[in-house]
Order: sequence, then C-alpha cells, then structure tokens
Amino acid sequence: MMTGASRFWLSERRKSVAEDDRPHPKVGAVVVKDGKVLAKAHRGENPKSHAEYVALEEKLSTETIAGATVYTTLEPCINRNPPKICCAQRLVDRKVARVLIGMLDPNPDIRGLGDQLLSEAGIEVQLFPRDLRAQVKEMNREFSLSGTRKRSGKRERPQQRVDSDATFQHLLSELC
Repeated sequence: MMTGASRFWLSERRKSVAEDDRPHPKVGAVVVKDGKVLAKAHRGENPKSHAEYVALEEKLSTETIAGATVYTTLEPCINRNPPKICCAQRLVDRKVARVLIGMLDPNPDIRGLGDQLLSEAGIEVQLFPRDLRAQVKEMNREFSLSGTRKRSGKRERPQQRVDSDATFQHLLSELC
C-alpha cells in the first residue's frame, strides 16, 4: 500500500537526473517533522547535487530540523570531494533523529558505511520494508550492477537491520 511519504520519495527518485553518461542512482529524499513534509528533493535537482543536500541545505538551510525523519532511497554517501560534505555527515550535523533507507550502496567498498556513520552518531537507521526495497533496487538496477563490479580489500561491515513493515507503516501514518 502506497501512503504519503512513499509516494513522495517515489515521485522524487523518478525525477533524478544523471550528470554524465555513467550509471547514477535514482535518489529521492523526503524530510518529515511532526507529521509534516518539510522538503522533497531528488538527485540532480540542482546540477551535481545529491538529494539530501538539496533538501537539507538548499530548501531547509534556515529551518530547525533536529528530531526530523529523513526517507531516502539510497544509503547516504560517506565520501565527497572537498569542499563538499558527505550526506551522512550532513544528516548528523543537522541532528536528524531517524533515517529510513531504501537500499544500501551496491559498491562493496562502501556498502553499509553510511548506515554505520549515522548509527554511531546516535541516529536511528531503518530499512524500508522488503517490497519497497525491491522497487528501489529494480529502479536502480543499472547503477547496482555497476557498483557491485567495484571490488577491493575487505572491511568490517555493520550488521544490517531488518525492520518490520508495521514500524514503517506507523512512521508513514504520521504523514496522513
């Protein structure tokens, strides 16, 4: 069943724009606080800008979003070329309370590290329910295939979380 926030991120990720010919993820982000949608954004809404950056820094730069929930279709990034700040750190700096993720990064070198950074900062991290994760993964199939081909040394992986559909539906019901 599609409800408020899920419709928003679905529509935002479909608007995603690649900045070059390489496969890029289709990412949508929605920021919610006290049951109200504060901002919606998608990758490429502004050239070379991630969805989280657009939502947090361009649309909500003067708003207090501490305690908010962020829904994002892809695990927030952990690396950006200076002077840019990675999306995971941006979420920490803005003191969001919860982040729901549609899919972890397919690149095995960084998969789970955004989740780990957020968790270590005390932010609750949850995955979308299985059926919604499948939709996100299918829409990002080309990006996922390119990411899983990137291989290097081993690293410690954080434990993946499996969250109940009921928890997710409860969070989404705050929007309706």
